[in-house]
Amino acid sequence: MAVIKCPICGKQITDRMEKCPHCNAVLIEKKHEEPITKEVIKSSAKDSILGVVVALVLTLVVEKVWSIIACIQAEKFMGMVAAEAVSYAERAFYSKNFAVLIVGAVLFCVLSILFKQKSATQFIGGIILTVLFCVIGFVMQSSAIMNSNVPADGLDWARSLSFGFGFAFPMVLGSLSISSYERTLKKSLLMQALLGVVFIVASVLIGILMLVVFGMGTGGLALGNLAAAIIILILAVLTNKGFQQVITSNKIS
Repeated sequence: MAVIKCPICGKQITDRMEKCPHCNAVLIEKKHEEPITKEVIKSSAKDSILGVVVALVLTLVVEKVWSIIACIQAEKFMGMVAAEAVSYAERAFYSKNFAVLIVGAVLFCVLSILFKQKSATQFIGGIILTVLFCVIGFVMQSSAIMNSNVPADGLDWARSLSFGFGFAFPMVLGSLSISSYERTLKKSLLMQALLGVVFIVASVLIGILMLVVFGMGTGGLALGNLAAAIIILILAVLTNKGFQQVITSNKIS
């Protein structure tokens, strides 16, 4: 959908409009469109739900891959204590935030069911849920770290990883879930796989940059993780049909 100017009055409209809403000029002949049946709606909702389930599984896979790489980076640049701090932070994540991810996935599924064929509403609701669970995840992760048996010499390093685990991975789940809305299951899986690869590559590269160039500790790893999560969220938003509808409607108004 693109924004164009009406050839008669010159005001902004979309290229799909059959008649200008401002001057009533007929722009294109009415085309026959297949009606949106209940079967079509059910199929779309089913694909979105399966997409969210895949998003949850892929989030857990991405988390495990990132944690393994982060342990290797921490040990190489900071020593065994830092690597153990990553392991403690990961255990804290699963003790508190695994349930947060499950609840988040359920709500993303509910969102896709309640607002079938309403791309803009699904998109806005998805963004709200993502932000909400990022905040909850960070609070839960910080609480888990403080109440864990992390050795004193690794506590600060484990604590600095809180936003890397608690804030970033709920954002990953949100990004992957949003990318599944209003797409066929095949296209959803391809997009989610692409975002997962982008996240891993970006988090590793940014993490190394923070460690080598800026001399940051585990906070640098967490910053790389968070930055990568923000990158894939932006990509998920820009390619979302609902986001495009929101932008188009704002331009027209």
